[in-house]
Amino acid sequence: MKQKKSIGLVIGLLVVCIIAVCAFFKAFDMYRNTHRKLDDILTLSSAPKQEPAVSEAAESTLKLYVNNEPVTLTLDGSGAEYDCFTLHTDFENTITTEDSSHTVMVNGEELKDGSYSLALDEISRTNKITVSVDGEEYYLRTLPEDFPELTALGESSMDGYFYTTLGNFVVKFDKKGQVAFYRRANATNAGPFRRNEIDGEVIYSYLEGRSSDEHVFLTGTGYRTTALVMLNEQYQKVDEVPYMVESEKIPANFPLENHDYLILGKDHYILTTYLGKKVTNISESVEGSDYGANVVACIFQEVKDGEVIFEWDSTDHPELYEASLEAGDYDNTVKFWADYAHFNSIVIDPKDNNFVCSYRNLDSIIKIDRETGEILWYLGGKNDDFGLTEEQQFHRQHNATFTEDGSLLLFDNGCLTNILGYPELSAEEKAEGESKQYSRGIKITIDEEKKEVTDFKEYTVDGFYSSSMGSAQILDDSTDTILLGWGGKSKVGMPLFSEVNSSEKKINLEILCADSDINCYRVTYYDK
Repeated sequence: MKQKKSIGLVIGLLVVCIIAVCAFFKAFDMYRNTHRKLDDILTLSSAPKQEPAVSEAAESTLKLYVNNEPVTLTLDGSGAEYDCFTLHTDFENTITTEDSSHTVMVNGEELKDGSYSLALDEISRTNKITVSVDGEEYYLRTLPEDFPELTALGESSMDGYFYTTLGNFVVKFDKKGQVAFYRRANATNAGPFRRNEIDGEVIYSYLEGRSSDEHVFLTGTGYRTTALVMLNEQYQKVDEVPYMVESEKIPANFPLENHDYLILGKDHYILTTYLGKKVTNISESVEGSDYGANVVACIFQEVKDGEVIFEWDSTDHPELYEASLEAGDYDNTVKFWADYAHFNSIVIDPKDNNFVCSYRNLDSIIKIDRETGEILWYLGGKNDDFGLTEEQQFHRQHNATFTEDGSLLLFDNGCLTNILGYPELSAEEKAEGESKQYSRGIKITIDEEKKEVTDFKEYTVDGFYSSSMGSAQILDDSTDTILLGWGGKSKVGMPLFSEVNSSEKKINLEILCADSDINCYRVTYYDK
């Protein structure tokens, strides 16, 4: 019995020893790990402090502002060239940066307080601005790489400037046809680009192309959705009108269209739009439309201080459906939208303050009462009130304006071939129309009370024809000098616009473009 107790005691002592040994090693391991962590902490605290990592992208770019518009230089090697958003030769351009981490010089001079003023004598493909960043040289093109290739022939007899839209730019040309100002503006076939004087203040304006995802775009119709953009005298953007004003006729956030607008004062505009409508007020005597038709409503608003004070809708005047000469397809077999009227210009008659509008597909200039909306008269087309002779008749005209003597001046496209596909012409009819087509400027003096033409004059350039767009402006009555914008040119080699001295049968100035897809929707001369 004693022997068994001795054996149990020995076993117990062994177990205790084993437990003690295990506890010792566990305690030693904890001690060692603790000191290892302390060593790590001491090592980290004594090591030099690491700066936060900076991305390569942040170190490799420099943002400049040229006339308040950003240009980002990628600093990955000297010699790279960059485009500017806008430049001019009228006065000094500004180049600024908020980045103080680089030494920046422009044309050999360091920016003072991050700013530099630069006068340009020439905007051209060969003239570039040198920007040195930390000793590496980069270049700003004075004319963007995608600016249309132009050639100027001759010189204007006038000392002012020509304003127009070309490709994605609004442009101002001097008397030699050289670029005096440009701004990237998404303005293809949108316009016009104007110089306005409002309450003694100069405001530049143009229509800029904008997408219209919120509303149905009228496919197959010759228009663009736009917004009205305004610049101050230094060509800096100061305001825009992105939408028509919501009304019983116009839904919310509805875009302007591209043909015309007027700025009458501060927050006082004439705005125009195209709206797709299903109408049922077409006379039974008009072919088609037994169950109604999808048509393009031409609508304009007079807006003052954000309120509509006048609104006019072509579909409120059903007599216009029958007056259509092109695209009046009320069965909607050729196009989903019948663009039966196609508005393209508006002006206010200074004699009586009423509206005068041009409607291409009616071959008509229409006067509209500014208070009642009543149509006061038609000049040209099926409803002509003035008995135009064959020589005086015009076809698919654009840009109706008033001259200083109160006459009407317009660009007569002379289009006789129904380029919009309706009504369809036979091969013989098309050939006959093509043989007679030519474009011209025409000046018509009318007696509104007697409804007769009292004077008529045409301005032509042999062989020139434009089926769409275009403009006319008399520059000098004494020499019959006229500015003709050729719109949708019919052939390669036609100029964008021409200044023509009709008295001497001489072309003073022409601007030609190597890209046949670039058109001049409208060109306007100003003396500044």
